[in-house]
Amino acid sequence: MTGDISKNTIIVLVILTVVISLIGTWVVIDEVNSVQTPGAEGDSNKGSGTGQIKLTIDQPPNPIEVSATGQVVLSKTQ
Repeated sequence: MTGDISKNTIIVLVILTVVISLIGTWVVIDEVNSVQTPGAEGDSNKGSGTGQIKLTIDQPPNPIEVSATGQVVLSKTQ
């Protein structure tokens, strides 16, 4: 049979697959560990459990009048 792949070739391919998988896993884990979440470090209020929020709602500068047409159906159910 001339179309067969030798055992040595299969072993080399399996070893390369394992090595590439290990390197990829190591790179991903290293990258995940290097990501910093905002406020995780250097936060002066860390652990205090208090905070202050200010919310201001302003009127829109130029109200826009919109007209629309449609159909509404109401039905009474018992």
